[in-house]
Amino acid sequence: EAREPGAPEVVEGRRILAAERFAARIEALREEAAAAEREARWADAARAYGAALELDGALAFARDGYQRTDARAALDRDLDATLGSPEELNQRGRLEAAQALLTRARSVADPDPRLARQVEALDELLRLAVIPVVVTLRSDGFTEVRVLREANPGRFLETTLELLPGRYVATGTRIGYQDVRVSFVVTPEGTEAPVSVRCTTRL
Repeated sequence: EAREPGAPEVVEGRRILAAERFAARIEALREEAAAAEREARWADAARAYGAALELDGALAFARDGYQRTDARAALDRDLDATLGSPEELNQRGRLEAAQALLTRARSVADPDPRLARQVEALDELLRLAVIPVVVTLRSDGFTEVRVLREANPGRFLETTLELLPGRYVATGTRIGYQDVRVSFVVTPEGTEAPVSVRCTTRL
């Protein structure tokens, strides 16, 4: 016997079906987040917990899980960004920020293998970041050379400076010639080649 769409038993059946579908979606997100956490995929875990919270903001497991994994995802991003740009560590405030990041990473209880590797790599990076490297500069004896924020070696054919690993800019000036700017990166192994700074274009 067909029932009217508005019959109480039909309405109740729809309500039960919707509740079951809602519960199944929440459980699927819980399982997705837990799997991502086990695999240290923190951003994926945070997204799954966040999706569960959007469905029901009162879910304690989703709220706690989101706070936990979102913090780990942020730490993971910060570590990757720092490790991916070692030449930036000589910029103002970057070394101190990286040291604070290492302390933050070391404070994580029971680190997963990925975090352990990141901590080891950042520790080594910071160790090398404070060891000066001998850098060779070449010029023409007429160009006035200066390494911004570091040194003013003046005029020379060849000279050396001790610089910390990082990104630098050397400038050259010579009366009657166009100024030059030369960017170079110093790694713990030095530079790829001697840094040449010469004003060669007449005004």
